[in-house]
Amino acid sequence: MTMPTTRELYDRYVIPTYARFDLRLARGRGTEVWDEDGKRYLDFGAGIAVTSIGHAHPRVIAAMQKQIGTLVHTSNLYYTRPQAELAERLVRLTCTPEAPRGKVFFCNSGAEANEALYKLARKFGNDGVPPQTGKLLTLVPVTVPV
Repeated sequence: MTMPTTRELYDRYVIPTYARFDLRLARGRGTEVWDEDGKRYLDFGAGIAVTSIGHAHPRVIAAMQKQIGTLVHTSNLYYTRPQAELAERLVRLTCTPEAPRGKVFFCNSGAEANEALYKLARKFGNDGVPPQTGKLLTLVPVTVPV
């Protein structure tokens, strides 16, 4: 019995919700990826804004191995020290030192992020705060009417 190809496994077991490129990636290092035949490519997709940290970087591997040794994943229904420290760092790096500093919203998808954006714009868009006092950190430039 022969082993099925990657494409055959996808055709058999994955719902075709969108068209895929005929590219079967096998590994990556930094900004490069290799397909199952060993051909090298520059990874311009990089997880489509999800994991744009490259592939197999030693510091990322070490950080992930350390975290996997304690908790792999928890819901946002619980408190975890790493998430709290990440929120603190994001606020420190993106907000002015003066009050109000700002807060972070962690979510699991772009849909949740967009929903939060609209709710926050609705909540704070007309509260008399001049637009230049707030910043919106996004992957691409956006204009939010206030």
